[in-house]
Amino acid sequence: MAARHPPYPLRPRASLGSAAVLLALLLTSLGAAAVPRPPAADYYERAVSAAQAGATLQGRLALEPLLHRPRLSREQRAFAYFLRGLLFYRDQLFVSAAQDYQRALEFDPGLAPAQNALAWLSLKGLGVAPNPRRARSLYARAARQGHEEALFNGAVLREQGIGGPVDLAGALAFYREAAEQGHEPSLLRAGELLAQGQAPEALAAPIEALLTTAAEAGLGEAAALLATLWAPRDAAQSSAWRLRAATAGVPRAQFELAAELEDGGKGLEALQWLKTAAKVGHEGAQRRLAWALESGRLGRRDLPEALRWYARAAAKDDPYAQTALARLKWTGQGLAQDQTGALTLLRKASAAGYQDAQRALAWHLATAANPELRDGAYARALAEPLAQASPTASHLAVLAAAHAASGDFAEALRWQKRALASAADPQPLQRALLAYERKELLLE
Repeated sequence: MAARHPPYPLRPRASLGSAAVLLALLLTSLGAAAVPRPPAADYYERAVSAAQAGATLQGRLALEPLLHRPRLSREQRAFAYFLRGLLFYRDQLFVSAAQDYQRALEFDPGLAPAQNALAWLSLKGLGVAPNPRRARSLYARAARQGHEEALFNGAVLREQGIGGPVDLAGALAFYREAAEQGHEPSLLRAGELLAQGQAPEALAAPIEALLTTAAEAGLGEAAALLATLWAPRDAAQSSAWRLRAATAGVPRAQFELAAELEDGGKGLEALQWLKTAAKVGHEGAQRRLAWALESGRLGRRDLPEALRWYARAAAKDDPYAQTALARLKWTGQGLAQDQTGALTLLRKASAAGYQDAQRALAWHLATAANPELRDGAYARALAEPLAQASPTASHLAVLAAAHAASGDFAEALRWQKRALASAADPQPLQRALLAYERKELLLE
């Protein structure tokens, strides 16, 4: 089975920012234990300050005296090695970083940040041989201590079956624990699995409660997931969560809300939400908005604006938008006629496997009035698989035109008669039949 991509990017080792937080916690714990603050704390602070200023070498040098101080506790020495490991990692000296993380664990086997950092190197093969199984074990050890990054990364490895068998229940337990600490990606992934019906019943209520708390605090993605969860239970409640997510700025919720409003006959409101989602790059919204502006189905027709949205979506290789823009370019609707440019767009959309583009491209190549644009062989190569897979009147008529463009009028007549036989309204196809009987091309 091919490896699946993680649902979220795995997060790397602890950052210097988190190291500063760890340092503050460590100093607090040292004070509570009546361990003298100097001299170790001062070294830690100088190292972090130097690294945050970009002087990682100075930061590492500041830690050197601690590594050999005989009276330093094992826990303090472990933290010094861990901190120096972070600074080595910062300079991409991965072998040294791995050695220091390992040394830290020799002095303090329970140091969760070092377990988490070494797990990352083991997973990615940075400074050590790639070892997903070891990474999974290290993440589990750190996760059992509540380490947020380890909980998330360990959950991803369990969900994807990396370094061991797939363990969805274990993954969800980790996601849930991290979510309870306020880790948003963990909460959202747990919510997605719940929405997909992959979470055990025992976790459904706790995960939904966490999503509700987050949504009420303003997390739009949580509200969007709640809209999905409520859809089969209570349409009104689902709609309320969708509106909340859309208002919070979640593009997919805005797009879904537009569809809901369109179905309810509220075209102008739907158009406004489509514009909102389209402006932040939602491709489905850009396509639908362009269509709505071209057709005038949701409000006033605005072809120039429709063309702008088709162009934006087409520039991102959206095959629907490329095909629609090609249609307008071919006939010169709203812009200068550019049949060569139209064919270029259709070729791109066809290469992506978009059947409407393949059909349109085959038709234009077979029926173009400009002989320099016609290519019967290419048209036939496009039309034959379409007619074989789906022998509709439209596909059969395109194949007939392709044969005619190749000079084979007998085949053109055969396929055109089949198209007529399967057409709901054969009248539009009669003109092509008469042309092929006269051994003439049907030209646009």
